[in-house]
Amino acid sequence: MQSKKFKYLALPALGASILLAAGFAVFHSDPGNMKSEADKLIEKDNYTQAQNVLQNAISTKEKGKQEDLGKASLLLSMGKIKANQGKYSESRKFFEDAAEIQNKAMRPQLLQLAESLTGAGSALFQEGQHEKAEEVLQQALTIRENNLDAGDPAIADSENALGELYYTTGFYPQAEAMFKEASAIYEKKFGAESTKVAIVRNNLGGLYFMQGKVAQAEPLFRWSLSTFERTSGKDSVNAANSLVNLAEVLRLQKRYSEAEPILKRAVAIYQTKLDKDSPHLANAYNNLALICRVQNRMADAETYYKQSIAIYDKTQESKNGLASALNNYAELLQATARPAEASQMRFRAQNKIAQR
Repeated sequence: MQSKKFKYLALPALGASILLAAGFAVFHSDPGNMKSEADKLIEKDNYTQAQNVLQNAISTKEKGKQEDLGKASLLLSMGKIKANQGKYSESRKFFEDAAEIQNKAMRPQLLQLAESLTGAGSALFQEGQHEKAEEVLQQALTIRENNLDAGDPAIADSENALGELYYTTGFYPQAEAMFKEASAIYEKKFGAESTKVAIVRNNLGGLYFMQGKVAQAEPLFRWSLSTFERTSGKDSVNAANSLVNLAEVLRLQKRYSEAEPILKRAVAIYQTKLDKDSPHLANAYNNLALICRVQNRMADAETYYKQSIAIYDKTQESKNGLASALNNYAELLQATARPAEASQMRFRAQNKIAQR
């Protein structure tokens, strides 16, 4: 999919961007009220219900041929749901559609546009389109810096997103600087033990993990997990994401008896909170397979690999994730004297890598 490029005008400051609105306890036919309800469901990780509410609201707008800022807001929320489930190509379409409406408004809604661009940029880098992702994320950051005070949390949102891009692409010093700047803003605004700070510290742990600094990564993952359990809930998706990261750190230290139950707990949360074809669930199955295989539990490992590959095949979201699972499964097949099957898996993996 060809991503869209948006131009914006340097207008006077518009004030702080709006966070997710509080919802209502019952269903409403008005799209604005329906969005408020959906936002409340998103905060509780009730993505399926939220998606249904938002889709009804979007359909109402489309029946009335309303391509207005209200529809853009609905599309933005739908993009967040898809991104939270790891469905980045789907999320990008919603973010880009929202940005197009916001950009065409009589007076372009710059701060809302920046939020949509940040979502689109994050999806682009998850899809491997790193150069385009940086361009879009920098554009969003520029909008925010030109229209908000220096310590506004929306600027930290952009810095955190850029930090994720930089550590994924190996620009570790730049990533660390972005994460630390974002963390300082969040701490000042929301407090040292807030969800926002936990998100950045979880990402900072990921940065240290990528650099092989396991001893520095583990306490950050544990702190983030503890904070998410307190602020978002023990069965929240945020907590599950930290559990996956912590389990991977433990696996690399050969602490398999600790890693496996932690990872299984994450899988149980994903199975409850996310769609059955979520790439996050596929990744967790792949990691469980790695733990089983190194302990010579080949039958268990093969089951998990098959579950992981089946999800990746269904969703077609993560070529990198699928290629990794296929290569890992090929190694298991080779180790269990099935070279022909192993060769087939490697061939599939090579095709996915070539498509990136």
